[in-house]
This record gives sequence, structure tokens and C-alpha cells, in this order.
Amino acid sequence: MTLEEAYEADRRGLTAWLLSSTCIGCLVALPFIGLAFLSDPRLSTVPYILLLLVYAVVGTLMMTGLPAALLVGLVRQTRLVRGVADAGLSALVTCLIAAVLTGGSPIALILGLLGALGGLLYWLFAGRPQPQY
Repeated sequence: MTLEEAYEADRRGLTAWLLSSTCIGCLVALPFIGLAFLSDPRLSTVPYILLLLVYAVVGTLMMTGLPAALLVGLVRQTRLVRGVADAGLSALVTCLIAAVLTGGSPIALILGLLGALGGLLYWLFAGRPQPQY
């Protein structure tokens, strides 16, 4: 792999991480937007909804940055089957982080599913890369 190819792969990876984390952050915000609307319809204003979306996306970016970088390196070095590895490892790491943060709450399993979706989205946004054999 040339230096230009490595740079392009890293750029695609960073872009894919930003896009997939933004999508998952928006999904995380949806229940909170719904609860806010049900509890007080005045809270369903555009600025409040945008604030919830920004908090969810920024939180997702902050919690996935380091694990994503480590997982991408692991998947690239071990030449695991992309797509399956991206989704599976993302689900596992997300579930573990969520279990630690929630004290082992069952919500960690739901967040693990969101992690799998995030990993799959990452793989798709990155152009469906496959290992070089």
C-alpha cells in the first residue's frame, strides 16, 4: 500500500466514523425527543429538538472515538471479514461500555444493537472495504 492509498483509507475511515456516529446519535435522541413531546408539547420546539440531537451526536462521537480507532486497527491487522467484524466488534464494545456505564442494566443490550448498526453503517460508508489477501 502506498502512502497515498493509506492516506485515502484513513480519510475514508474518518468520514465513515463521523457519518455512522451521527446517524446513531440521531437514533439515540429519538426516544428523548418523543418523551419530551409527550411530557410537555412546548418542549418539542425546533431549538430544543436540535439541542437534543447535538447532545446525542456529540456524546456518541466522544464515546466512540477511541474504541473505533482501536477496532479499525485490529480489524485491518487481523484481516477479519469486514462488515461482520465491523458490526460484531462494534456491538461487543458498545455493549461492554454501556454495561459499565449503566451498572449492568439490560439497556446495554439495546445499545449493543445500536453499536452493531453503527459498525455496519461504518462499513457501508467506508465503501465496504475487504482485507487484502
